[in-house]
Amino acid sequence: MYCQAVIDQKTKTCVARRRIIALLVLLLGFGVADGGFAQKPIEVVQVPDDVVQVPDEEPIDVVQVPDDVVQVPSTAQYFEVDNGHSSLIFAVSHSGLSYTYGRFEKCSGQILLKDNLDDTFFRFEIDVASINTNSRLRDDHLRGPEFFDTKKFPKIRFKSTSVKVEEATGNYIVAGLMSMHGVERRVKMPITMIGVGKGPMGKTRGGFVTKFTLQRSHFGMDAWPKVIGDQIAVTFSFEGVLGDQPSEALSRSTKNK
Repeated sequence: MYCQAVIDQKTKTCVARRRIIALLVLLLGFGVADGGFAQKPIEVVQVPDDVVQVPDEEPIDVVQVPDDVVQVPSTAQYFEVDNGHSSLIFAVSHSGLSYTYGRFEKCSGQILLKDNLDDTFFRFEIDVASINTNSRLRDDHLRGPEFFDTKKFPKIRFKSTSVKVEEATGNYIVAGLMSMHGVERRVKMPITMIGVGKGPMGKTRGGFVTKFTLQRSHFGMDAWPKVIGDQIAVTFSFEGVLGDQPSEALSRSTKNK
């Protein structure tokens, strides 16, 4: 009896060992075949063909005008420039290494648009002391006698002398006289009319933008030529609020031409 019990115990132990060995072989085979116990990689979700994809388009570089915006005035339109929605920005080379940007924070003006371009005009006035280049020390220098000399010449003024429309673009080609730093010179600028429409407060507004270049030396500002570039790039975006046409504005439009 004793011997039989020992044999039975050995048999059970042998069977258990065989089961453990079989299990180890099975697990080893799984590890080799499937790369171990690492998780399977997540499959990429395939987007159905009828799902709209984001178009791969070039970035928009122009202002998109709503369909309900009037592009061309059918009757005479007189606008007073809204300083709060206008930006007059300039850029100039600094030591040939970078560009310094600045702006004038106060400007005013009048625009009269008529079917007869001989009666159309653009006028602007800029408060030179409102210059801001993000440096108080530099701004004080620019207001001083080496540059704008704002005590003697507090305003920059422009008044158009002729207005034409460029057929290819529809832009206004505006020629006129600019007075700056005590010097008056003829300047030409292309002005794009972005559109006319109602503002958030219900008033009718006209939006415009122009880009052109000036040479500061042409206006008697030639200090520090090795540090400050001569060519000034100007960007002027402005809104005007539609108003009644004042009789003096209409008379000035012909008197000053």
